[in-house]
Amino acid sequence: MTDNKPNVLTVAAASLIAAQPAMFGVTLENVVTLAGVEGGNVLVGTARLDLAKLDGIDQLAEMTLSTIDVFRTRADIHRLIVTVWNAAGDSDAQAEAMREAALTTGVDTGAFIVTGNELRDCATGKTGQLPGTDDPFVVRARVQTGAPVTPDELRAAWTGHGSITPAESANRVDAVATFLLLIAGKNAADVELAELATALQDKTLRDTLLAESGKGFASLSSTLVEVAGQVGYPVIVDELRKAGARMAPGHRAVFWTMAGIIAHSSGNTVPAAITQTALSAAHADDPTYSLAALASRAISLGLSF
Repeated sequence: MTDNKPNVLTVAAASLIAAQPAMFGVTLENVVTLAGVEGGNVLVGTARLDLAKLDGIDQLAEMTLSTIDVFRTRADIHRLIVTVWNAAGDSDAQAEAMREAALTTGVDTGAFIVTGNELRDCATGKTGQLPGTDDPFVVRARVQTGAPVTPDELRAAWTGHGSITPAESANRVDAVATFLLLIAGKNAADVELAELATALQDKTLRDTLLAESGKGFASLSSTLVEVAGQVGYPVIVDELRKAGARMAPGHRAVFWTMAGIIAHSSGNTVPAAITQTALSAAHADDPTYSLAALASRAISLGLSF
């Protein structure tokens, strides 16, 4: 079974694996899962195979190759994460068969085995506990799949431990270039992000990047619409979430407010829970940032803004 819906959250392997029960919406017993990751550590596809329905190791290897082909129709994946879940057979042999098959395609592959709540890395032999349901990536995966989450869990998924403060001054042209780089899913250097944060203190520039002139925030800017057509609104929203998390406390609100407004205006491509979570996190970070409170209030009343 392959999930062709984009999942654009950046991940570490353990968090990605821990999120998979929520992604698939089932208990993972005697199954294997595959996750394709492209450059920038962006998840582009997941698949689940029922071991009881496969005719041995050879077919498992064949299905691994077929799944990679499916992933590659969506993106040029750079890494494959294969996981054997609570298998009835030889987990090590199954994981190795998948890894060897994947390596023949030139894809860097990590193989893992889950037994209960224990995760083992087949390459190093190291074991540890799977991250819990409060892991930020797991929480965001639960939101995407409609699983219930608490407000505290949602807010925790947006927090960060960044220390970047706004620059003393900013070149608007450079800041706009950084913004375009950021929303396209590319990495911005700390100094570039600091300059962007300063530039976004200019409400005119912020509003120009967000919305079409004279149409309010319900009509996103042509720039955002164009980039969303290439990478999807979920990527844009999550990149702004990460940018905010890299900032020092008290300087995150502008990024998270923009994320919330874009999520709200994305045509239901971003879960509604993300919108209010972003705006709530922005308000908590800086209660004086009026746009966060205004947008949250307008959305709750069903008003355009």
